[in-house]
Amino acid sequence: RPLLTRAKAPVPAGAEEEMRGEGRQAVLSADGQLLYTLYTHQPGHQHTRDLIAGTRSGVHAFVHVLHLTERWAYCLDLPDPFGSGPPAGHALAADGQHIAVLDTASGSLAYAGAESLAIERVAKVPAGGGAASLILAPDRRVFLAAGTTIAVLDRGSDQVTGRWSRPATVRG
Repeated sequence: RPLLTRAKAPVPAGAEEEMRGEGRQAVLSADGQLLYTLYTHQPGHQHTRDLIAGTRSGVHAFVHVLHLTERWAYCLDLPDPFGSGPPAGHALAADGQHIAVLDTASGSLAYAGAESLAIERVAKVPAGGGAASLILAPDRRVFLAAGTTIAVLDRGSDQVTGRWSRPATVRG
């Protein structure tokens, strides 16, 4: 069967996306129905909606949303500067209400509605280097990691409530 757009219309021939970005991370939605995949650094990538409309978005990072049973796909574009830094400095997390993307290089955390698939806000968070990790805890805390540093945020205020750093271990 053909892949559908989010509006459940078949994707026209020739308008299928080719994922040219670097697939950084994929997570399932809380109910297991959606697969979210974070893509960064996608030179020349065009979304299906751009191919249909004959336009270009110029976006450097997006979350590809694939409904696993209804067979539709949607690309949630991330605002600048997401995708400009190293791919390893980006992380993705989701819960029943939100999708969140961390960019440690710029110190940005984007929140999108899981239902609306639209960016709701971008918070400033501690910037850092190294591999990124992100967890949305059920108690509204957010755990961010950049390399060997972990920060805990209150999701409502985006205030840092805890921070730990461990020196890198060098083995000879």
